[in-house]
Amino acid sequence: MQLPDEDDRHVLAAAIKCKADILITFNKKDFPSRYVFVHNILVETPDEFACRLLKANLPKVFQALLNQVNALRNPPQNTEQVLDTLENCGLSEATAILKEALATYTLNQSNMSLDLSDTPLPKQKS
Repeated sequence: MQLPDEDDRHVLAAAIKCKADILITFNKKDFPSRYVFVHNILVETPDEFACRLLKANLPKVFQALLNQVNALRNPPQNTEQVLDTLENCGLSEATAILKEALATYTLNQSNMSLDLSDTPLPKQKS
């Protein structure tokens, strides 16, 4: 198995062994597609992966964020603090989508269901 950084071979080997579809890393440059794609593995940054999840189902991902915020106890954090943490960890595009959703979402008071149907997804950088 060949990679630009031999110290990363164990990461690809683990992905192959567990039959992963996606290898999520901030270090994409060390996993070029010419070496990874032959194993049918896609390489994405955490931000790319999170954006793909958001595009697939914004209401469920947004609800998961709200559930996480509500579960934080030590220390408690509000939604904006959690989003700032995500952004500081490199999830800038996903955080932008979530901040837009936070600014526009409405809760249906009768059944407490989340309605993000009118929330547009920002265009992603190519």
